[in-house]
Amino acid sequence: MPQSWNTDTLNIAPRFGFAWDIGGHGKNVVRGGYGISYDRMATVYTAGYRENPPLAATAALGLLLGTPNFPYQLGDESKPNFGHPVDPRLQVGLDERNGIKGARVLIRAIDDNFNNPYAHNWFLGYQRALPGQLVLETSYIGSMGVHLINITDINRFAGDLTATDRVVNGYNPSFNQIALAQTNSRSAYHGATVSVRKQFSRGFSFSGNYTYGKVLTDSEAEQDITNFYNPDNRRMDRSFASFDVPQRVALVGVWEMPFLRGCSSFACKAVGGWQLSGYALMEKGRPLNVVNTAAFPNGDFNGDGVRSDRPNAPAESLKRSGFSKQEYLTGIFKVSDFPVPASGTYGNLGRNTFRAPGFARVDLSLLKTLPLTERVSANLRLEAFNALNGTNLSIPATNPPTGDMNNNNFGKVTSADPGRVYQVSLTLRF
Repeated sequence: MPQSWNTDTLNIAPRFGFAWDIGGHGKNVVRGGYGISYDRMATVYTAGYRENPPLAATAALGLLLGTPNFPYQLGDESKPNFGHPVDPRLQVGLDERNGIKGARVLIRAIDDNFNNPYAHNWFLGYQRALPGQLVLETSYIGSMGVHLINITDINRFAGDLTATDRVVNGYNPSFNQIALAQTNSRSAYHGATVSVRKQFSRGFSFSGNYTYGKVLTDSEAEQDITNFYNPDNRRMDRSFASFDVPQRVALVGVWEMPFLRGCSSFACKAVGGWQLSGYALMEKGRPLNVVNTAAFPNGDFNGDGVRSDRPNAPAESLKRSGFSKQEYLTGIFKVSDFPVPASGTYGNLGRNTFRAPGFARVDLSLLKTLPLTERVSANLRLEAFNALNGTNLSIPATNPPTGDMNNNNFGKVTSADPGRVYQVSLTLRF
């Protein structure tokens, strides 16, 4: 039989890197590199089509779908189907459009031009040794994903649902969804970092890192069906990725406190010799997508049978950034701020247009090692998570403001990161 997709035997993945010690004194170093990496061809994308009619089909039946109860009784081998009645939706055979008779089923397909996903990765950095055991480093990091996999339902079109005919037919009414696997998605990341670190000396070490970057993509859910807003114009979904963080600062420090460290008395050993460490993270908010998950006609504005449609863009006067914590709690916008598209058309609001609140947290730890015998010691650790007791309204990647216009909490943050938490632990080492 012919191949289901074109194979590619030229998956060449070159990689190279370089490092240049300017002047040969170990003070100024330039590093860089480039490489291509290929992903494996997972069977989850390529094997599903084997379960399509006429080989196989799965029909969903039940009371909620209008199917009456099946009688429970012992079968009779002398009768067809062991004497059990056959539901009309389980008829044998195909209809005129190659669907199974009596039910609309999902089928899977794979693009003839299906390719191996791969990524370009590149890096260029400069490192400078400074006085006081300090190292300054700045770098540019980039990556680009090519032939990324997406699976989308192509059996839909705008205007399928109307005020008079609220039935989803699709291009082929014999099927529910036609899940087509393709490799035409792309992604791109560009980031610049500046870091300063002090190597451990005199009981102290420190590192700080600042990152500025962005991630752009049009598809993020690979193994599930990615319902592009418009399957025929997927650039409408190209925007910041949902995990994009435009700016991030991370600080880490360790200090062996010198107080009473040199004293040999029992009191000094009990009170002195502590190690203080801390970690701080501050970052801008992740993207927030505004959609309406209501059913047609209150939602599903384009009438293709798939919800989570985006409305039209609000007026330019609507505040888009710089929200206070109180505004996030009471709601940064209202449903009425977003115009409703004409029935059967696409809203012009972009994906992930707004931003959730930022995140900031400081964790501190005090550690003391207590020698009990020559072979036994104990580590006493005192920890404070969110030590400054800051209020984080948006837990990273899990709790942005509600972007669903069909939700009563639309535009609001409904929970927060936990406040300050103390923890004490004692560990024995043998």
